[in-house]
Order: sequence, then C-alpha cells, then structure tokens
Amino acid sequence: GAVGGSLMFGGAATVDSLLNDPDLQIEMPASNITDAVAVIFNNLVKDNIEQKAVEMNETIGSEHHPWLAYYLVKSRASKEVNFHTTYIDFFEKLKQPRLLEMVTNTTYECLRVLLKSVGQAVVSTSHRTVLKNLGYWLGQITLARNKPLKSKQMDLKSALLDAYENGRLT
Repeated sequence: GAVGGSLMFGGAATVDSLLNDPDLQIEMPASNITDAVAVIFNNLVKDNIEQKAVEMNETIGSEHHPWLAYYLVKSRASKEVNFHTTYIDFFEKLKQPRLLEMVTNTTYECLRVLLKSVGQAVVSTSHRTVLKNLGYWLGQITLARNKPLKSKQMDLKSALLDAYENGRLT
C-alpha cells in the first residue's frame, strides 16, 4: 500500500507511485519467491537473523538481488525505521557484499526520484516522512558503517543549498 496511505494535495502522485518510477523498475521474481521474501521479512527479529539469512539465501538467487534491494528500500526501510538496524544486520549476515552495494545505490535512486518532486514534500507529510526515513537509512548504511556518502551519487551540498534558497528546509 501507499506510504502514509493518503493522496497528496491536488491529486498529485502518492509517494508509493513516485517510487514506482520507471527509472527504478526492476524485474520481479515469481510470486512464490516474492511471497516467501515477504514472509521472511515479516518474521524477522533480532534473535532469528542468522536463521532468516539462511532461508533468504535458499529462497532468492543473485539474479534477483536487484529486486531484493529495491524491495528492502521501497517497502521496508522507507516505512519501518525501528527495523533499520535489524535489516542492516540481516543483510550483512547474507554475506553478499554486492547486495549491500545495490541497497545503497537503490537508496540513492529512490531519494533522487523523491527529490525530483520535492515541492510536494512541503504539503505532504507522507512525502516528508519517507524522505526523512530514507535519509536516516542512507546514514545508517553508509556513515554509521564507516562508508562515505558518494557525491557522484547525490550532491548533498547543492541539495541543501537549493532547499535553503527555496524555503524547503523543514
């Protein structure tokens, strides 16, 4: 469902539909795999990370890692801030270094898509919440793990300056 669940003012797109941007589209695995992945995430807690990592590696092959990264960012990290640490521990336990890189790149891509329509964030609390959650998530998967933010991916200095100049810092 849509993040926050409500339509934005003026019939503009929901945050969820923004994150369905064609630039972000990734081939989905068969529904039995996506269902199994959802079940793993729905039952994931701090105490069963090892077991769920084994299940995930048995469920999904590397050909679907781009989809898994997108699913984590769009459907989980953008909404479930309380689980960020659990998700990071879980992805580290999967022992798929390329996957964490995909998660980071997908996070940048989702933030870029959301920032393209940043004007909506001024009137939409759900848009602001998702931006805030993904910004926090980006910090958790980069800076908190001693990984740098990549200015090639996103020029934070100019984004902040633009937001300040246009009265969009909230």
